[in-house]
Amino acid sequence: MMTRMLPVAGMIGALVFGATAAQSQNAVDEALMAQGSEIYGTACAMCHQPAGQGMPPAFPALAGNDYLANLDSLVGTIRDGREAMPPFSHFSDEELAAVITYIRNSWGNDFGGVSVDEVALLSTDQDEVTRLSVWDGIYTDEQAERGQAIYIGQCAMCHGSRLDGAADDPDQRNGPALARARMIRSWNGQSVASLFEYTRSTMPDFNPGSLSGQQTSDILAYMFQVSNMPSGDEELTDSLALLGRIIIEPDPR
Repeated sequence: MMTRMLPVAGMIGALVFGATAAQSQNAVDEALMAQGSEIYGTACAMCHQPAGQGMPPAFPALAGNDYLANLDSLVGTIRDGREAMPPFSHFSDEELAAVITYIRNSWGNDFGGVSVDEVALLSTDQDEVTRLSVWDGIYTDEQAERGQAIYIGQCAMCHGSRLDGAADDPDQRNGPALARARMIRSWNGQSVASLFEYTRSTMPDFNPGSLSGQQTSDILAYMFQVSNMPSGDEELTDSLALLGRIIIEPDPR
């Protein structure tokens, strides 16, 4: 069971509504700004891109997005999730304040600083979240078997038959490794929800968004099995709320 606080994994999903709350005009805390920059670069830029331009329609741009002015809604979106946005209820108030400060004041955005106290006031109804690791038996062998069949048909062309990438095979497309140490390094500290939503929204490359939630979960189960992560008695869910509580990390044992 995990007890540490973790960085942001993934970022804002469907930020499509106009701001309705008053903007915060606090001075920008440079320490929070720096912390938020690190969090964003490590775990958010894959979906929302380093310059905040996003990957529409799945991952909207954050640069020039007026939704970021609505602090109340923004805290709720990150904390609880919305549409394609996985929840990050495991954030500390400081982590949440840091990443919000960064995205509200980068790429031409100028929505003002956010304090930890402000975020704490907007998070008072948040229950403590139980965190799991990918090493806690989060899928079944039967599910991984289903995932293998889907993977062969949908993923192996780009990512290799052994999930080790296809960069060295001239007959296959160049795709990153999806298992073992290389996959863990790429997603270390991020939630399974982020990996799930990125996979479902952008894969397969020739028909992105065609995988169902169940198919995506089955593929992830196969990836975890190939990575020697132990199976358990319950299948990996396709609920973003629950997947957001499972963290990808090296074997802690």
